[in-house]
Amino acid sequence: MGKTVKYSIDFKLHVVGKYKQGIYGYKKLARAYGVSRDTVRDWCLNPHLQEVISMARKKHINNEEQDLEYYKTAALFWETYAKNIEAELAKQGKKKLVLKTLKDSLTIAPQTKIRKLCEVAGISKSTFYYNRNNDMQVQKDTEIVTLLKTLPKKILLRRGNKAKANILRQRFAVVVNHKRIERICRAYGLLAKNRRRKFPKHYYEQHRQNKQHLPENILNRQFCSAEPLKKLCTDISYLRTTKGWLYVSPVLDLYRRQIIAYHMSTHNDEQLVMDMLDKLPELAHGALLHSDQGVLYTSNAYKNRLIEKRITQSMSRRANCWDNACMEHFFGTLKVESGYNELIKVRTPTEKEVRALIDNFITYYNNERIQKNLGWQPPVKKSA
Repeated sequence: MGKTVKYSIDFKLHVVGKYKQGIYGYKKLARAYGVSRDTVRDWCLNPHLQEVISMARKKHINNEEQDLEYYKTAALFWETYAKNIEAELAKQGKKKLVLKTLKDSLTIAPQTKIRKLCEVAGISKSTFYYNRNNDMQVQKDTEIVTLLKTLPKKILLRRGNKAKANILRQRFAVVVNHKRIERICRAYGLLAKNRRRKFPKHYYEQHRQNKQHLPENILNRQFCSAEPLKKLCTDISYLRTTKGWLYVSPVLDLYRRQIIAYHMSTHNDEQLVMDMLDKLPELAHGALLHSDQGVLYTSNAYKNRLIEKRITQSMSRRANCWDNACMEHFFGTLKVESGYNELIKVRTPTEKEVRALIDNFITYYNNERIQKNLGWQPPVKKSA
């Protein structure tokens, strides 16, 4: 790919000026100045440059040097002004941009026509005139503020935006979105002074320390193992039930591609992974257990349990699911082939049903389900 060449404003205006004389065409100018024909055409059809040239013609400036200097000054002004308009559009939105454009036009160039301003801002004249003196939104907000101020302080300064929206609907039959309530309360200083969420003492400090000394990615996507129970992978997935989420934490042996242990719980806490480790069979010294950077796997309790069992910990890189692709693939297979995905489309299953689906599928996965990378045989039939 060639290097992009940036041309100065003087050069662009000089080429456009030659074209406007009516003597040279796009191709002739492209050959004369060593640029492509499409580039010359884009310059000649540029609305900002066209605006500058038309203004110069109205001033009856015919001298080439004066033309070039005038073109340059006017073009830089409109280019800078357009950039400011775009920045204001990104921050405030189109309606507020129109009012900003009006204010700038009156202070910078009072003689500028409204049509020119609308072309630069990229808006229609009807939008400009509609928002010029439009205070309809302010009037509507004032009505909501009046209703909010009639509420007692225990509601106004203590309840959240969704609660306020429902109270206005119940008491005054006024339907208003909670996001609008938040915007109005923020503008008029009526935001609720709610409590901050508090975590246990030293929570953030402990969490930060755990993140500072993370294990390396020892597995490094080497998903093949020459010996059984030497390379293991684990992760947590969750399935919806009528009582909430059910979390499952399995361990996959990369030699046989077999689930050697798993545990299910309704709580995604340290006890889930601890119970999973307790169900592991006896492992040889130096066995590798790979996981992602989930908060449960970075806890001191989990690390200490691995040390007790003489297991080496490996961890994926941050936000990189491919480093633990085997477990991600297993979870996708579990949800599809167990029938969970089809069932969840019809109704939400009970916890008992989901537990039965997982138990039945893992038994089938280990003993009957053939795999291509195992020579089209189930995991239990792969020899050690």
